[in-house]
Amino acid sequence: MTGSASEIPNRPEVIAFLNAIRDEPDDETPRLILADWLEERDDPRGTFLRCETELASTERFTPRYWELRRQRNRLWKQHQIAWTTALESYLDKSKKTKITTRQGLLGLPFDAEQIEHPSFLDLTGREEWAWVDELRIENIQPRLRAVMNHPMMAHLSTLNLNSAHLHVDGAVELAKSPVLSHLHRLELKSNQLQDQGLSHLLRSEKLNNLAELELSNNSIGEEGILCLADCEFPLQELNLAFNGLLTEKGARRLAQASWLSSIRSLNLTLTGARSQDVSLLLRAPSLSGLQHLDFAFCRASTRRMEEMTQSAFVDTLMSLDLTHNRLNAEMLRILGSVKWKSLRTLNLSRNSITSEVIE
Repeated sequence: MTGSASEIPNRPEVIAFLNAIRDEPDDETPRLILADWLEERDDPRGTFLRCETELASTERFTPRYWELRRQRNRLWKQHQIAWTTALESYLDKSKKTKITTRQGLLGLPFDAEQIEHPSFLDLTGREEWAWVDELRIENIQPRLRAVMNHPMMAHLSTLNLNSAHLHVDGAVELAKSPVLSHLHRLELKSNQLQDQGLSHLLRSEKLNNLAELELSNNSIGEEGILCLADCEFPLQELNLAFNGLLTEKGARRLAQASWLSSIRSLNLTLTGARSQDVSLLLRAPSLSGLQHLDFAFCRASTRRMEEMTQSAFVDTLMSLDLTHNRLNAEMLRILGSVKWKSLRTLNLSRNSITSEVIE
């Protein structure tokens, strides 16, 4: 098999299946239907897709988890070249990052310069490109407009622009992109968006299906948080780490956000907030489905620990990070007094009581 897209068999049925997967990203049924179709034709990619789909819902570090990991790694090692050769020309070779996979679909470290190369259009309508679900682009400036308005970006459900130097102007330009309407996950870590840039982005009419949002280290303040609280897309994962935010007003508004009931993962690491302001959010009744909470560097107090143990997510929380919170023995006693029905990982490192991660 060569790297030429025109020499690789193209299957319209597979492309249709992949489009169905993107239409229902949280439903594993379309993935398993495609896995069946591929396996019936002795295509190992079907087994790989099935393996990664099951892996995503399997409890970590269990025997079944490790069995699936080994099977997944074996298949990837055997078939990666055949599955990705046609895409190699468009990778960002300046970075050490590699092609990744997520529930069977591909994530590429994309070189924005290739967007202008004539051969890139050869992938139009090709199965090889249809398997691509995520692009990671750091060198997107000054080609932001060209990339974000390119018709071949329209099917992406994940866009990673971490450390892409967007700043406010880039966020304003990104807000106009038709790509946003299809996104399920958007990563914007370390872009200095500030309140103005974030507000422009979140007010975009195109951003309506977002479930996962990475906003860490963007100098976001109260105005940006208030705008976030007013959003209506169904957020499931939100990372607000390393932002000087969460005033009392901001925390109260977040606690009333319509999407809070769907949140499964929340990162509040080093938010710069007073712990009493953060507790306004953590006490919200609609956080009853929270599974993962990062609360590192938040200057917790005994009262905050008591409030956390009385929160709506006591029964659902699976992992809790309390790194570097100056916890003492009394706070630990309070945490231990509650029956955490689902908790699997409690990180208490860099506190005076322990330096270990307790599983």
